[in-house]
Amino acid sequence: MSFELIGQGRGDQSDVAAHPDGRTIGVVRPFRGVELLDVSGASRSTAWADPSLLVTSLHFLPDGARAVSNGFETSAWLWDLASGELIRDLVWRDAGGPTLDALSPDGAELVLTDELGNAALLDVESGALIRQWRALMPHLPLPAFHRPASGASSGTNLVTFGVDAGPSVVRVLETRTGRLVHEVAFEGRTGSTRAALSADERRLVASVSDGSGATLLVHDLADRTTQVLGTREGFVHRLVLHPDGRHALTSGAPDRAISVWDLVRPGVSAELVGPQRGGVGRGFALLPDGAAVVSATDDGFVCRWSLPSAASPVR
Repeated sequence: MSFELIGQGRGDQSDVAAHPDGRTIGVVRPFRGVELLDVSGASRSTAWADPSLLVTSLHFLPDGARAVSNGFETSAWLWDLASGELIRDLVWRDAGGPTLDALSPDGAELVLTDELGNAALLDVESGALIRQWRALMPHLPLPAFHRPASGASSGTNLVTFGVDAGPSVVRVLETRTGRLVHEVAFEGRTGSTRAALSADERRLVASVSDGSGATLLVHDLADRTTQVLGTREGFVHRLVLHPDGRHALTSGAPDRAISVWDLVRPGVSAELVGPQRGGVGRGFALLPDGAAVVSATDDGFVCRWSLPSAASPVR
């Protein structure tokens, strides 16, 4: 599947995020700030560019006017996109080392996780610490928020936590109460585990990466059975479910392609391969309607692929 080059390389490893308007993407450039691009490739502006900040992640809020970023630090930052001004620091004072982050679909909550296996939930509007989970995982938890289908959720945010090393386990927690909703241990599997919950909250899609490669799994939460979709060489850095309910996308193969997995007819249905130099990088983002995917290469180029029409949702 061919790609369209929409952003020029800057010689830096980058990440991308899709804006709610479906026309804009944010390109994270460490120590350079965040560049806003039109999906057609026209440069919009630089949202902020404080050279003292190592910006490593970006999440747009649903209002489209603000964004949250992290710098692999013990705090994150809330920004105004129009002015590029810092609104507030989102600080986790008890963090044990550098952090990873995830923003809830409604933009109200931010999760930070640290190298000691702890996690914290912060209120984005006030910056207040809502709660902490101590020793949630034996190693660094890999967080991802759940985006529920209409009427499927209990009305509260759910967040999945995989683990970066050791026995493969996934925990799903409810942020409103802090309670554990699901715990899935993939017996006999060890390695970095990333996970995403299906929109109907019936299936858990997970990737397990170890020294021999990466395996994609689908676990039925009702009957607790696990299906192997396939394996790939290398390491999965990102796992995203497509809104059609039928496909999952992963990045991290040795050739740095994005693999499109079919969850109904198990296997890889497409490979999205970028420029020979730089591959497609580790990070990618789906546009809100699922019609295209964008990715930044390891040397800063930005690519866009159009995806086939969405399949009928899986029931």
